[in-house]
Amino acid sequence: VYILRDTSQQNSIIAATRLVKTADYLILRSMVVLPERQHQGIGSYFLEQLKPLLSKRSCWCFPFEWLESFYAEIGFESVSSEEAPNLISSKYHQYSEQGRKILIMGYP
Repeated sequence: VYILRDTSQQNSIIAATRLVKTADYLILRSMVVLPERQHQGIGSYFLEQLKPLLSKRSCWCFPFEWLESFYAEIGFESVSSEEAPNLISSKYHQYSEQGRKILIMGYP
């Protein structure tokens, strides 16, 4: 779990995400920025700080469709379920069947 805190606001948490390690790749999960702090560049800054970790092995995420350009800005690319590893493809279909409007994106 990675947390971004605002030291000017009593060290309060303003963003958090989780990177899950598998044997072959990382999965970026649960990226969250406080609603009142969104659209201020915090999410982009946070992901930029994680780039060194993402560069060590491939990384996958399941963003909502409307966040495609946000993740693309730091280098994630949309991938079809057929091109993704089996675990990623399986999770994608599971989430999609629940009605979630998501994509599969990979970081080289």
